Amino acid sequence: KSKFAKSLGAFSLAGALSLSGSSLNQAPAEDTQTDSTVQVMSVEDMIPNYYEKVAAVEDYLITAFTRYGHPERLKNLDVTAEDFVKVAYEEDIDLPLLLAAGWVETKMGTEGVCISRGTNSMYSVGAWDDGTTRNNYDSKVESMYHYAQIIKNDYLRGRDVDTLLKDGNFVNKNGHRYASNPCYERDLRNTRNKILKN
Repeated sequence: KSKFAKSLGAFSLAGALSLSGSSLNQAPAEDTQTDSTVQVMSVEDMIPNYYEKVAAVEDYLITAFTRYGHPERLKNLDVTAEDFVKVAYEEDIDLPLLLAAGWVETKMGTEGVCISRGTNSMYSVGAWDDGTTRNNYDSKVESMYHYAQIIKNDYLRGRDVDTLLKDGNFVNKNGHRYASNPCYERDLRNTRNKILKN
């Protein structure tokens, strides 16, 4: 297995800690009558292999931008490896898919119509073929969360990533394609496979 694939492990929340409600950052006090302290767990502590995943994402970003011929863009990214790992975990979405889509859509928020228009839409959510853009975000990280929610709720809908990335399958619950590019699935699949081999 590649370094990236090993660090991912079983990247799913199935049977793991819930990230909802007030239990997110709290563990029960040991003795409520004599000790009222609350232990706080950071998200980093909750994510299995967190530091290995962050290192793998960093390695991928360095490799991708270097191969693309623009390593200087790394210092101007508005997102971090930590952001990718946290969003994937909190939204229970495939980390390599999140990375692949960010690369295919806007080279991680460094180019594309949504970026040039200042929408911060790193995944081209709200970008139409006629050049209009409909979604604006306060940050690229906010757009990452929104993209992850859309993919999980409208596109995956219980399917696995490999099924979603088969030619012609990247459609939402209403049968609409995410992108008009007829090779979109192939582009994402190839990029995701490179990430897993990194």
